[in-house]
Amino acid sequence: MNPATAPAAPIRGFPDLLRAIRRRSALVLATMVLSACAAAAWALRAPKQYRATATLLVERPLPTDLGIASPFATAQEVGRFAATQLQVLKSRAVLDVLEAALDLATWPEFAALPAAARGQALADAIVVEPRGDSALVDVSFVGLDPARAAQLVNRLCDAYLAHVATREKENVRNDLAVLNAELPRLAQQRDAARAELDDWKSRNATLTFDGRDELLQEELKLQSRSVQELTQAQDVLEARCAVIDTTAERDLSALARALDLEPSRALVEKQVEFETRRAELAGTPGTRTAQLQALDAEIARVAGELADERRRAIDALLLKRGIARTATAHAEARLAQLRATATELDRAKSAHATLSVRVTEATSILERLTLRRDELMVLAARAGNASRIFVQDPATAPTQPCAPHAAAAIAIALVLGLLVGGAAAVAIERFDDRVGAIEELETSLETSSIARIPHLPTREGRAPEHQWMVRPETFPADDFCKLFLTLGGDQGTPGRARTIAVLSAVPREGKTLVATGVALAAARAGFSTLLVDGDLKRPRLQDVFSLDGEQGALDLLAGRCALADVVHRTAFERLSLLPAGTPTPDLERLAQPKALAKFVESLRGGFQVVVFDTSPTLLSADAFVFARSVDTRVLVASAASSKVGPLRQAMSQLRHLGIEVAGTVINHFAAPHEPYGPYEAKPTGAAGSARRRAPRTPAGSAMEA
Repeated sequence: MNPATAPAAPIRGFPDLLRAIRRRSALVLATMVLSACAAAAWALRAPKQYRATATLLVERPLPTDLGIASPFATAQEVGRFAATQLQVLKSRAVLDVLEAALDLATWPEFAALPAAARGQALADAIVVEPRGDSALVDVSFVGLDPARAAQLVNRLCDAYLAHVATREKENVRNDLAVLNAELPRLAQQRDAARAELDDWKSRNATLTFDGRDELLQEELKLQSRSVQELTQAQDVLEARCAVIDTTAERDLSALARALDLEPSRALVEKQVEFETRRAELAGTPGTRTAQLQALDAEIARVAGELADERRRAIDALLLKRGIARTATAHAEARLAQLRATATELDRAKSAHATLSVRVTEATSILERLTLRRDELMVLAARAGNASRIFVQDPATAPTQPCAPHAAAAIAIALVLGLLVGGAAAVAIERFDDRVGAIEELETSLETSSIARIPHLPTREGRAPEHQWMVRPETFPADDFCKLFLTLGGDQGTPGRARTIAVLSAVPREGKTLVATGVALAAARAGFSTLLVDGDLKRPRLQDVFSLDGEQGALDLLAGRCALADVVHRTAFERLSLLPAGTPTPDLERLAQPKALAKFVESLRGGFQVVVFDTSPTLLSADAFVFARSVDTRVLVASAASSKVGPLRQAMSQLRHLGIEVAGTVINHFAAPHEPYGPYEAKPTGAAGSARRRAPRTPAGSAMEA
């Protein structure tokens, strides 16, 4: 986007908003004053309105569930009842009764409405508001006549109470009829449940006698422990018998050792004794064979007896295993039987509990419905209203109007005026690209403001620099002297002039005014000064100093004359002028960058200060050549007409070319009020009086001193 046409920076943050409102404070104040005046006029001319209010107590004494009084009803049900009653208060049935009782056609509030729309208008005008979380409800109506307003509210409350009473009577009759039809059936259900419970008890008397559950649990524990012990003994016997099943029949002694079956000690000792004697006899010479055979027969007999004893022990072990298996099987069967009995007992207990609950519930419902029937019979015998709904405070005719509130209307109008004016100020600030606060300009251009030339009012629309030529006393010497010193014009090198270029982004920024003022300030400071009109396309200095047809810079660039021929003295001492010169069609050829740079260097020798009034930087490249060739540059902006976009573009182009400016000069600046008054020399004596009586002419002014 072209910076020259770019929109202003958006408003960011609360400080920017306050700054925008402060700049457009007149607009904001005007909007607030107009809003307040309009509100005050409306409050004075609007008809007075009066609010009449009555208070109702709408409370349900005991919330019910299914028509049965219950203390466990939730707060949601209570709130739903209250909300329903508020809707009933403005229902069509109640309002029709109220409309029939009042002649709304004679009321100013409803006279202009058609008959069909009066009912809806009446409903909209009535306000029903609960008073916090209490059961109190305020019913109000705002009307032009206080007495009629109170009458309407009281009639509405009466119609509502009558409607509620009628509906309650109908509900009581209906509920009583339903209960009378339902109670016999419920009594039948209760009797059936009781009979079923008694029959079940008689059929399961042996299973459900008192203490049966405790005995069964104790027996289950004992039987479980017995099964566990038998199983462990059987496992031991099974492990020992497994050795018998895997050992051959002929190796009884190895089997006995494996099973830890110890034989009879007497037989073992006999066998050892016989074997020892035979061994002794067999080793003795001359032993008879008959003796050895007798001993062998005894040894065989004892071994047979030992084998028979081992075989009997093994058979006894196998018999024990069989007995253990049978005992374990019987114990497990008994345990399963006990567990089945326990399961059956649990089912019986569950069935008994279910039947007992059915009997209890049937009895409770029957008793509650019987109690409700008795309550309804009492209500039917009296008013038939079960709810506490009555008028707590009737409406009275108000003495003070409720509307319009002049103070509130004016306050609201002021706030709205502030909001509208602030929004308008922000919108204008958003789309206004003119130079605003000096801080914003410095931030946007990333440079500082070194001088602020105040707005200089002149007569007959004459430019300030033209007026200085006629009335030198109007020249703001202090402002331009400060600017000249800030630019370092008094720090030139001997034999080499201090050159200053005055730049602007676009025309009509006050560039010629600033250049003329700086040159006059330099001359007044005692420096030989040359003011050069560097705007070769649209020169203005020749008009300021009333020169017509004089030769100047263009003639010097064309080589038609020497420098001494084009420098003109002015009416001000130590100030000379170099005008643009005679217009020529080959301006582009003459104003080449090298020629202009050489032209600037040629002016340094004969003067102490050279000030260039250049062309606008966005419209001509000559200004960049002058700016690059001089010692100091300054950018002029007008507080009345300059826009930030062109200034930002001009500054960007200068920096892109490596040209730095000393700062910006704000022209047409609205100077704040001086709290100490003007600071100027105070004339004294006759000389002062003469000075006041006879102002000096330009030829003899202080500028010439």
